[in-house]
Amino acid sequence: MREIREIKIVEMDQYCEIAFHSYPSYKDFSDEGKKDFIREMLFMRKHDPDIQFWGMFEGKKLIAQMRLLTFKMNFLNKTIQVGGLGSLAVHLMYKRQGIAREMIDFCEEYFLDQKIPLVTLLPFSPPFYYNKGYGYGTKMNRYIVPTSVLPKYAGENTCDFATKKEISKLKKAHSEMLHQTHGMAEKMAYEWENNFADPENLFIKSVDQQGETDGYAIFKFKSTDADNYTKIQILVRELVYTNREVLSKLIGFFANQSDQAQTIEIKTYEEDFHYLFSNPLSCSENATEYGYFETNTQYIGNMYKIIDLPLMLKHVTHRRYNNQSVCFTLTLQEGSSEQVYNIVIKEGDIEIKRTKEPFVLSVALTLSDFSSIFVGATTFGKIYAAGRLECSDPNRIKSLDDAFSVERGPVCWSDY
Repeated sequence: MREIREIKIVEMDQYCEIAFHSYPSYKDFSDEGKKDFIREMLFMRKHDPDIQFWGMFEGKKLIAQMRLLTFKMNFLNKTIQVGGLGSLAVHLMYKRQGIAREMIDFCEEYFLDQKIPLVTLLPFSPPFYYNKGYGYGTKMNRYIVPTSVLPKYAGENTCDFATKKEISKLKKAHSEMLHQTHGMAEKMAYEWENNFADPENLFIKSVDQQGETDGYAIFKFKSTDADNYTKIQILVRELVYTNREVLSKLIGFFANQSDQAQTIEIKTYEEDFHYLFSNPLSCSENATEYGYFETNTQYIGNMYKIIDLPLMLKHVTHRRYNNQSVCFTLTLQEGSSEQVYNIVIKEGDIEIKRTKEPFVLSVALTLSDFSSIFVGATTFGKIYAAGRLECSDPNRIKSLDDAFSVERGPVCWSDY
């Protein structure tokens, strides 16, 4: 007999075993390493009550596990509650039995019971989650460039080291960036703890004229050549800034380290970040046809799923759909099932009409792709161009994009 229930504290050793074998890359398999991991999970349980540990049990044996998180996220300048799925893993001896799908179904029912219509996750296997209705979010850009191309800061240097004692100031700066950034979520207590627990991490803060912390960076130095100790790279783990002045100060600090570190790695969601550098070419020195040179590599991470569209619309009543007006029939496909909605947007107000007659304009696409469109990661037009959307009148797709497009796709730096 199998059941899904919360994992008890006394069962955390079983949780640890599955986690270590499912995500082995960065795990310390020594007894002390496993004890440290369990201590980290117990810290999470104690200090982050919005995180719950769930497992599928066969009798008393844990055969699958996941963490369910409820957190606050900025959705187009208003904070909403969002569900999160983290660390889904199945015991090695119970693979290929559909258990992961059962766990995901339970996750979605769990959040629906709480009237939370949007679930997000960081995928271990993006195609698997895409087939379960989760759409891709904004791509992340990874730059590795010489520190010599970073712009110097022309003003007074007001950066300084930050310590754990100043965590409240760092949290305030993070919160200010959150309120400016669509898709960004509040950090959990364990995320802050993990950053400070890493002895290699260094914290640099930017201080404004009033003495307040208005941004910060978390970084470390790493060797790039095992045979030459002078070959160093700056690895920027987190870069938080509220305006371009703060970004200039933090980048200027890294520019001043060019005598010690030859290269720097920075991750960003900004599409035009390469304009920051005097020379945007990647240290890889890769090139392709037509004289094009590599500047950065891109990655997909956060995925989103609208598990109840009518409820989602109620959660984001502040969204004005760019004050557009358009009526269309929306067919959402998930696996072998589909849902049909007649949607009316009138001068920014949206509603689902209870009528069986479809509108003249109709579109059909997967729930995965629509979820990506709704959160602002892509558009109807781009999905249509990719051949993944059917439309009764392709000439009117622009009217849908005019209503649903957002200035910037969702940005999320949470690691759950």
